[in-house]
Amino acid sequence: MIRLLLNRPLFPLKYLTSSRTIASRSIFVFVMLLLLNGCCPKIRYLDSTVPFFTNSFAAQDPSPVDTIKVVSFNIEYGKRMELAVKEFNNAQVLRNADIILLQEIDENDMRMLAKSLKLNSVYYPSVQHVHGENFGNGVFARWSIQNHGKIILPHPNPICGHSRTAVFADIQLYGRLVRIYSTHTEVSSLGLDKRVDQFKTILSSVPDSIGYVIIGGDFNTMAGSTAFTMDSLALKKCFRRATRDIHYTMSSLSGVLKFNLDHIYVRGFSPLESGIYKDSKSSDHKPLWTKIRIEE
Repeated sequence: MIRLLLNRPLFPLKYLTSSRTIASRSIFVFVMLLLLNGCCPKIRYLDSTVPFFTNSFAAQDPSPVDTIKVVSFNIEYGKRMELAVKEFNNAQVLRNADIILLQEIDENDMRMLAKSLKLNSVYYPSVQHVHGENFGNGVFARWSIQNHGKIILPHPNPICGHSRTAVFADIQLYGRLVRIYSTHTEVSSLGLDKRVDQFKTILSSVPDSIGYVIIGGDFNTMAGSTAFTMDSLALKKCFRRATRDIHYTMSSLSGVLKFNLDHIYVRGFSPLESGIYKDSKSSDHKPLWTKIRIEE
């Protein structure tokens, strides 16, 4: 974020040459540094195998269907989790999701949502923040989770040392092995080349023997060109962005600024439609959804 602010001015150049504006920008960057340092983790979970938390609330695997609905959502530390649960139960575009990928969540909120929606889930924390709550990624599915794990991504945050992760879960979808990833890559204070390395690490972790894969989450692609860079990497591994037609998943300044941070990539599936739940009030992000069909 800081590098983005320094390298991509928000105002025309003629307004950036005054000493007052330069001082204001310097103060803003300094405050951002303080805020980022304030988010430094208390505990870093650098073991890829533990801890993890699972829930099994789905009664049985569902009957075969033509399409499945996938939702990805950065839940903003679960600040308004009860509202998020209501949105998943009541909003038409979110209701009856088959696979849900959440970021910035802890194990207690994972259990709350899994129980309410009657889904199975797996969760691995990345860190524990100074406020004492865990922060990580989770996968929900209507099907039994047969295998799961966590991938620690390279290049920790240069300010606070926070290591980003991806959580994966394997399910059997009508006789086909499907691997599902929920991830949250680093913000723009880490250079683009290193954030690209994080996505490469996820792509490289997918065994060639698994033809059906879903990768979703918060990729922090503040600039549109970054998303297209990720698309090029994905294409080399036979992935496509199922949510390519979506233009933003976060807005600020009453919608003046819009950022497309969250994406869902698939391999072995045909994307049918996608969108966001614009009326969501439970996070600073908007829930992202797509409907996909298995390719024969």
